[in-house]
Amino acid sequence: MKFKQLYQLFCLLLLVFIVAVSGCDNNGTRNNSIITEEDFIAVVNNKKIPLSLFQSELNAFLQKYRKMIYSDEKQLSTIKKLVINQLIQNELIIQEASRKGIKVTPEELINITAESLAPYQTTNLSRVLKGGNFSENEWRDKLAKKLLIDKLIHQEVLEKIVVTKREIRSYYKNHKSEFNIHSAYRVRNITLSTQKEAEAILTKIKKGHNFVSLVREYSISPDKEVDGDLGYIEKNDLPPELEKEIHKLGFKKYRKQISKVVESQDGYHVFKLLDYRSRKVLSQSKATGMVKDKLIRLKHDEAFRLWINKLKQNAKIEVDEEMLNAEQGY
Repeated sequence: MKFKQLYQLFCLLLLVFIVAVSGCDNNGTRNNSIITEEDFIAVVNNKKIPLSLFQSELNAFLQKYRKMIYSDEKQLSTIKKLVINQLIQNELIIQEASRKGIKVTPEELINITAESLAPYQTTNLSRVLKGGNFSENEWRDKLAKKLLIDKLIHQEVLEKIVVTKREIRSYYKNHKSEFNIHSAYRVRNITLSTQKEAEAILTKIKKGHNFVSLVREYSISPDKEVDGDLGYIEKNDLPPELEKEIHKLGFKKYRKQISKVVESQDGYHVFKLLDYRSRKVLSQSKATGMVKDKLIRLKHDEAFRLWINKLKQNAKIEVDEEMLNAEQGY
């Protein structure tokens, strides 16, 4: 996964967890029951946050993590504060994006919508939306807001993080073990439902049939979409019974390329060895990009916390505590 994708995922996690520590008050104070309209639970710089939005987000959170959440009042109170703080934080960031003229272009929205829809068929998406209790338009609006938040955080936080050559040298020197590239086997996999089918496929392979063509026609494994290429398999990446047979295929000089039929909980497999990678340690020059990305991630938490707290300090934030306490969710 590329760092940009990791970063976007990281930002989403931050929006949930950092707010639990930071809080949503202005200069450490909160007012109780200051909002007269019962339909609004908070106000951020005169922008009202609807109670219905809070209820929707709270219920989605409880539903998503219901297996990990106990029916405990103290825990529920913590979750409600986390959810309202997240909504307040998102509103602050959106307002700051507007102030700085940051916008989402139609092309960007089309691209992120396409990326988000990729894992779903239409029926699956409908089921997901129903489970989240929001409409497709609301879902698309969430995507647009997420993209806007990501753009501003990238501009105001990520791009302003400085990593020096000295920091890179120091980190590499003290964490060399992180840059060990372990020996690994790159293999292609074909999976069948029964041993009889797998043995028949193995016979075809030995007679010279094209492995990729057989994967495309017969494999029942999801990796069929990439012609069965599992990438580089390091020790303990796969169940022992599979790993054992893969390692039998050879070392630097391949003794053989095709495995025998191997059974697992997913079916019956035949593997083809594509490449072998020896163990090595990346030099500092080759590890520089990895080190820089690592240091940026390490610095991101603090940079984000300082930035969002500054937005809060300059904002007027009001929460109806009585309304917040009264909400119970599902």
